[in-house]
Amino acid sequence: MTTSATANPPEKSKQGKTLLIVGIGALVLVCLCVAAAAAAVFSFRSVVQETAIPEAAPDAYAEITVKVDGCSVARTEVEGYTPVRMLTWVVTDLGTDQIVLERDAEDEFEYRYFSPGRYSIQLKAWYAGQYYPVSNAVQVKCK
Repeated sequence: MTTSATANPPEKSKQGKTLLIVGIGALVLVCLCVAAAAAAVFSFRSVVQETAIPEAAPDAYAEITVKVDGCSVARTEVEGYTPVRMLTWVVTDLGTDQIVLERDAEDEFEYRYFSPGRYSIQLKAWYAGQYYPVSNAVQVKCK
């Protein structure tokens, strides 16, 4: 009996170590699952925010007219009920349909593009996380 009594303590110690290792492993596995779930939720939230339907366009408008030289433009004050920010001239090359200039128009009521060619000019403004057109588009021919 003495032999079996001395054999049990190391066996119990071995079982205790095994249980401790299994417990730590299970805890690590649970932590990894929680972290993966949290990452999935945050990733899903960002996808939902990117694909969310934007709010309605702002109630803000300015009129652009082409001046006598055929290249310069003038704009009116922005009117409407929706406050917009970062009013911007947007110049698009009509030959390539590429935007060639986006320029601050907050305190600028007249503008003349500097390069010869045919262009479309429009005003856009920042509202609810994106730019919206807030004017008519006019075509100019610069020499």
